[in-house]
Amino acid sequence: MKLWDNTKLINRKETLRYLGYGKHQPTEDILQTLQECELELKQVMQPDYVFLTTEIQRTKEGILTQQGGLLLTGNSILKHLSGCDRAVFSCCTLGKAVDDKIEEFQKQDMLKALLLDAAANAAIEEVRRFVEDQVAKNYPDDEVIWQFGVGYGDLPLSLQPKLLDLLQAKEKIGVCVNSSLLLIPLKSVSGIMGLRKKNSEDIYRKLPD
Repeated sequence: MKLWDNTKLINRKETLRYLGYGKHQPTEDILQTLQECELELKQVMQPDYVFLTTEIQRTKEGILTQQGGLLLTGNSILKHLSGCDRAVFSCCTLGKAVDDKIEEFQKQDMLKALLLDAAANAAIEEVRRFVEDQVAKNYPDDEVIWQFGVGYGDLPLSLQPKLLDLLQAKEKIGVCVNSSLLLIPLKSVSGIMGLRKKNSEDIYRKLPD
């Protein structure tokens, strides 16, 4: 069952940004080819997502999740979740068919492969924003802190397999991780959002003595 109209995930402006056009405009030929790639993407992508909310506790070693017992280490995630008493783990994907289509184009037409790849990058960002909106709707009394990607800052990328296991991402949306810790399908993203009460004082718990 489709979660949304795939057309709404086609963000031309973001695609051009990924392609590095900036203030410059592509040629009419490029725009025509891009439109063809956007149509291909619309037809093959199957966006899906999963998220899970857990209470968190701060320890000397890092932030420990009540559910799953994941230890989030590093100053970056500590700062990101400052004032939060819960974390929301999430993963979203465009589906394997998008990877397959990009690989197909790489064998036939590298320009189309490049354009489709950029459009898919823009589309997965739209899915990520959609997930953030869904979390906000589920927790209207809380402020949702934007999704912090696994591997950002000094949050170890090695956390990826445990995060996916906690989410049951493979079983629920078909996302797993390879030996290089890359998400498969490639057009997938995972991350951690924070939840804290709106207009509340910073409830950051000091590290134990």
